Amino acid sequence: MTIDETLAAAWRDSQTVTSDGKSVAREIEGVKVRSTVNHVDHRGSVFEIFEGDLTFWDSPVVYAYQFSCLPGQVKGWGLHEKKFDRYTIISGEILTLLYDARPDSPT
Repeated sequence: MTIDETLAAAWRDSQTVTSDGKSVAREIEGVKVRSTVNHVDHRGSVFEIFEGDLTFWDSPVVYAYQFSCLPGQVKGWGLHEKKFDRYTIISGEILTLLYDARPDSPT
């Protein structure tokens, strides 16, 4: 098969990010994402989880906890009818799947 035949038989993948790396996926109404500040020097680090920015945190932060997940493991589902969850990744990477089951949601 020639390169022209290969290209003719191929199909283009759908775009997943813009040229600057921003996702083009449809976002769930109400979900906010931002980077946090991590100060690192020769002594160690300080990681800002909540710094009081009420323009981003538009409802009170009333509960906080920390959990861990070992490499290669999966945490189970979570569902809250009347609670806002805020996740801060302190170390490593996480893949979080979100599903919007609200009957009156636009998404």
